[in-house]
Amino acid sequence: MQYPLGSYIIAFIFPAFVLLMALCYLVGRPKPENKLIGFRTVRTLSSPAAWKRGQYLFGRQLLIGSLVAGLFGYGFLTVSSTFLKVVLILMQILAVTLFGMFTEFILRKELRR
Repeated sequence: MQYPLGSYIIAFIFPAFVLLMALCYLVGRPKPENKLIGFRTVRTLSSPAAWKRGQYLFGRQLLIGSLVAGLFGYGFLTVSSTFLKVVLILMQILAVTLFGMFTEFILRKELRR
């Protein structure tokens, strides 16, 4: 079935943006001095090693979240109900949020603080 271009944009713009952000964290590794981007918590600011690990973990979690959000985007294309489309868009946001939050839990376990 052929979908209009607008449907593809709505379905995949958020996962694509999150994927680009994940690559910024995985490849670019933000510096602590950078006030625009960075996963800042008490744990990540405790040492340079914790900062690097936190940025990597957050990038990885964002990557996983973007892939899950992409699956919800595909679901957006396959349903016809407006209500389900709204639910799937909200699920994209929730997926990225939850996977991003797991970063702090992983850091807590690894750093034991």
